Amino acid sequence: MRIDYKSVLDRAEFYKPAMSRFLRDMIAIPSESCQEKEVIQRIEKEMLSVGFDKVDIDPMGNIIGTIGSGKHLIAYDAHIDTVGVGNVENWEYDPYQGFENDEIIIGRGASDQEGGMAAMVYAGKIIKDLGLEKDYTLLMTGTVQEEDCDGLCWQYLIEEGHIRPEFVVSTEPTSCRIHRGQRGRMEIKVAVSGLSAHGSAPERGDNAIFKMAPILAELQELHGKLKHGLQSHDDRGEKDRLSGALPAAEASPGRPVRGYRGRLHRRRCLQRVPGPETTRVYRRHPADLLGPVGHIGRPPPGLQNRTIRQHSHTDGGRFHMRGCPP
Repeated sequence: MRIDYKSVLDRAEFYKPAMSRFLRDMIAIPSESCQEKEVIQRIEKEMLSVGFDKVDIDPMGNIIGTIGSGKHLIAYDAHIDTVGVGNVENWEYDPYQGFENDEIIIGRGASDQEGGMAAMVYAGKIIKDLGLEKDYTLLMTGTVQEEDCDGLCWQYLIEEGHIRPEFVVSTEPTSCRIHRGQRGRMEIKVAVSGLSAHGSAPERGDNAIFKMAPILAELQELHGKLKHGLQSHDDRGEKDRLSGALPAAEASPGRPVRGYRGRLHRRRCLQRVPGPETTRVYRRHPADLLGPVGHIGRPPPGLQNRTIRQHSHTDGGRFHMRGCPP
């Protein structure tokens, strides 16, 4: 099938005002994870108005718009939940009313990832206008709860909705470049032990936060050393949480826990992953676990008094965490 790309671009330019209005409408609706109902309803309205052949909302809350009925099943996806706005005083513009000029639209979710949904819906409209669906069935999915548990929505679509696309295009922002969608992932929990004491006499305890400090410093150093991954993806860890257990508000902490998420590419693949569901306890800094291929799955040398628990299982050569979808 020959595609007249000029006609595609012309239609995209023609629909630009409608796309912008649709995106601004979605931004104006707060839609944090598990609070997506209203934005899903707005997407449903738009899909129906531009002429999708069928629009469904599954029991989890994902919206699925269908175009065509051909033998090849292709899916396009945008998660439509967002993170919160944080401190609203840090915003230059109202995060929900946003800002728009000839070049940019600003607001919570404009990039991650309601902009992708606006583009998908009008891509579907252009495909319908130009009769490009032919031998294809196109699913445009707006998925929920991605920010809280990325992958759970598609696990539901596959296992409960029995959807098996031949190919999936994620509309996550990539600066208009094509990227591989998955590089693998692991999550490591690092726990250090101390002794809690009353705030009036901290010297009687052993402050666990102080013990965590050099680990954080080494992770920061590691962040600068890891190379960029394939196709300009960033192969660096996401140091995201520091929490602790306090017996009382005025007590010093006895046990902070730090979460570390690492995304990997092919050159840093996990060749030795314990399974099917096991717990390995290492006494070594996570920077060493993220070092040369082969450290995962066997205790690395140079044991230290730091405990890392790694819960994992393997599935078809992929690596994912216990309790999370692949």
